[in-house]
Amino acid sequence: MSSCGRSFVYGVQHDTCPLEIREALARVDVDGVNSYLKEAGVVESMVLSTCNRYEIYGYSEEKQEKQNDFFSAKLADMAGVRASDLQHHLFHKTDESMLRHGFGVAASIHSMVVGEPQILGQMKQAWQESRSKGHTGTYLDRFANTAFKVGKRVRTETAIAAQAVSVASVAVKLSKNIYGNLGKVNALLIGAGDMCENAAQHLKSSGVGSITICNRSLSRAKDLAGRFDANIIPFQDISSAITRADMIITSTASRGYVVSKDMAAQALLSRKQQPLLFIDMAVPRDVDPLVHTLENCYVYDMDSLGKLAAKSQKKRQSSIGEAQRIINEEVNCFMRWQQARQQAVVIKSLRDNFYQIREDILAKGLNSDEATRLLVNKILHTPLSFLRDGKGDKQTVDTLKKLFDLDKI
Repeated sequence: MSSCGRSFVYGVQHDTCPLEIREALARVDVDGVNSYLKEAGVVESMVLSTCNRYEIYGYSEEKQEKQNDFFSAKLADMAGVRASDLQHHLFHKTDESMLRHGFGVAASIHSMVVGEPQILGQMKQAWQESRSKGHTGTYLDRFANTAFKVGKRVRTETAIAAQAVSVASVAVKLSKNIYGNLGKVNALLIGAGDMCENAAQHLKSSGVGSITICNRSLSRAKDLAGRFDANIIPFQDISSAITRADMIITSTASRGYVVSKDMAAQALLSRKQQPLLFIDMAVPRDVDPLVHTLENCYVYDMDSLGKLAAKSQKKRQSSIGEAQRIINEEVNCFMRWQQARQQAVVIKSLRDNFYQIREDILAKGLNSDEATRLLVNKILHTPLSFLRDGKGDKQTVDTLKKLFDLDKI
């Protein structure tokens, strides 16, 4: 790795990594990751953890081996998974490839639902959290702000976001396919964050019979309920709320299951085996996968929703080529900035080195002729030795000739 540094991204995403591993990574302490990276010599880092991806961006001046040790063993240990399982799904990109990937994430061309708007906000939040704790610096700050610019350009200059789309909209479309008219359907939202708010918007516009919100924070539940004319039920009454619902949409930050198999089984008994539809938009999952084994219980998690979303994205896929053009422009611009930054470091080092030689010679108290001769010899010693030892190839020699206009001598 060169002294000017190296950027990288390690991660997993929805289309190449199973939900179980993404769940395990989502539980990893972000501060613990950043702190370990700093100890390993990574000077800047940022963790992007969403329902569909877990990515660690970094800028390092240390050798690559330390990073490989972390991602092959340490991260797996922190997540509680086998290193071999993680390695199988983990991708690794550096420098220009890292930029293309990160800008593509911001543009939502790598999203489960191409064109979805949430990822840009999630990326901003990840950067702001890392920056507030001193984990980012000049490089990742520039990277993040360029990524936000790319995301905005793609949304305004292409048709990728021409129609409102999100995982929540796919979930509501699924419920319409199952129930047909939603006018008599009772929907329960467990959670009151952005995903549930998005779901409430789509449910309301689809004419759902009723919406009930169940959330740990009562104030947040009241705020959401007020905007969508929804009912509120205390979080401790979640079991009775499930009994009265036909469709349950969940998206919480809980580390464990919010809906257990026993809870669902009891609800089925109370409602005389009337079917229950669970749409789990959380990672880690809110609904125990064993719920799906119960007769008359149907569970769709993020991976299931992703497969449904893939079938209805042809129009957005056609905009990816336009998005790639914008990404290419911004990658080239970023690389020019990076090159100029690296050159500035070299220029400063050369200047500092030559001034130090000058100071050393002046300290000897020589006359001007002796001092000048010694200065020239000191400055030319390294390049002349390089050439005498035969280390300079034709391109290096030609560059020196051009720099000092030697052909005219």
